[in-house]
Amino acid sequence: MQLRLLLIASLFPLIATSQNSSSIDFVFGLDCSYRNLINSEETEFHQVLINSREVETKKLNWNIGFFYNKQLTKTIFIKSGFRLATIGYKGEKLTGIRWGSEHDGNGGYQFDPTLPHEIQNVYEYWFIEIPLEGRMEFGKGKLKPFVEFGFAPSIYLSLRTIQLTDIGNESNFSSAKPDTFNSFQLVGIGSFGINYNISANFQIYLNPAFRYYITSLNNDSISEHFYNYGLDLGIRKKL
Repeated sequence: MQLRLLLIASLFPLIATSQNSSSIDFVFGLDCSYRNLINSEETEFHQVLINSREVETKKLNWNIGFFYNKQLTKTIFIKSGFRLATIGYKGEKLTGIRWGSEHDGNGGYQFDPTLPHEIQNVYEYWFIEIPLEGRMEFGKGKLKPFVEFGFAPSIYLSLRTIQLTDIGNESNFSSAKPDTFNSFQLVGIGSFGINYNISANFQIYLNPAFRYYITSLNNDSISEHFYNYGLDLGIRKKL
């Protein structure tokens, strides 16, 4: 725990007294996420478990964040801040479900519209991230392409389980987790995009981004690594 706190605390010296070469960002993003399963034990049971998860599908997520940027050279910047992010996946969609109460005991079937006949569970993990990224900008005009790379220590907050049915949806938040669950995650980040100067003090930017959760979600023999790709839209104010 002390090591984690030291790692997080080491990022904050970047957030210092405002200067002309500094700026702050507000960013909102949408992305599509899934998980990569790595089997460390080549047994039939583990392979069956991995194959059973092939029916899972990607999920649309969102993130929102605030960042501080510090200019190091004419083209190189470094930034850090906070990002609230969701990531997850959709479980298998079950259709054509029939309930025992719909059978009359004589081979007949009476459809009950008050019962769900399609069910799908969605798993949405919430994290707070503290990214540390470097950015290189190109060009001199109002439009400036850029690339960014970095890492984001991330802390698990909660799991939202959503049950989708043909008669309605239910959701539930829970902070409970298995003993093998890793609450601390290290995320690798890569992106490219375009800055646009709308005035002397304001910029907007748009960038596709890719994030990979380097830390496994658990300590089991089958490790799970989330990843996502999406689009971020931000506004930046120079200080």
